[in-house]
Amino acid sequence: MIVVLAGKDPAVVLFDPSGNLRLTISAIGSGPGELRTPTDVEVGPQGEIAVLDPGANRIQIWNRNGALLGQVTGTTPFEPWLEWNVSGLYAKTSTGAEVSALVRIDTKKFAVGARVGLVPVRIAGTANGGSCKYCAIALSPTGRIVLASPDTAYQIFSVDKDGSLKAYAGRSDVGAVPLGAEEYEALSRRVKEANAMMAGTGRSVTLPAPNRFQRRVLSRGMTFDERGQLWVQPYGIGIQRGSFDVFGVSGQFLGRIALRRNLTMLQLRGTVLIAVEESNGGDKTLTVFQVTF
Repeated sequence: MIVVLAGKDPAVVLFDPSGNLRLTISAIGSGPGELRTPTDVEVGPQGEIAVLDPGANRIQIWNRNGALLGQVTGTTPFEPWLEWNVSGLYAKTSTGAEVSALVRIDTKKFAVGARVGLVPVRIAGTANGGSCKYCAIALSPTGRIVLASPDTAYQIFSVDKDGSLKAYAGRSDVGAVPLGAEEYEALSRRVKEANAMMAGTGRSVTLPAPNRFQRRVLSRGMTFDERGQLWVQPYGIGIQRGSFDVFGVSGQFLGRIALRRNLTMLQLRGTVLIAVEESNGGDKTLTVFQVTF
């Protein structure tokens, strides 16, 4: 089963492994089973579908047949980030301070559970005022939290439970490069889509001027596989589109996989890699790869 969160008119769309449409959840609103401003979707071990909707401050969970199982209302505001790995479902919440909290979601009681760690919203000594509001975050099956630097340096930090940072992974040979005209146009479309999804939440994304924008190394995300290896989508000088860097459990660089395709999203489940491929004209195609380790 493949689950896609569609943006402009909020909908959760389910496909079978052959790409055939199975089910669509598309009721708009704030009632049970309805979608307001969803930002993240995750799939559980039994095919459960969890959707984070910050505008309604809740996570809703459906079964694989589209029946609503329940919802979790945030005790503090949910922030855009959701992950369901082999150890459970996790979300990010605001604390009102200079850190966000990662919390476990109790999928049986439909409640916010224990805090598993803190993530800083600013990193001292980095660009853009150190703001890390939209930095990539990944949570390993063993509970390791890693955070990408908001700077153009290729640096990934391991985050202790108190929010303190330690160097974990990265590469010193990768920097930043200004976007080309086609890339900037594609970025403009994605910013408009993101702002449409966040309408009514008080959040927005600002598009920098073309002559000021530099490509950030980790702007396309990262995730852990079931072995605890970290997969990163780097973005920088000399890096082919559709490249993935793989780091070992101790942060050591293992190698790069270059698919030579413009992939803009990444989900890794077992040995299946799911990505969205975007053409220069803006057309998007869901692409599924089988990964051989």
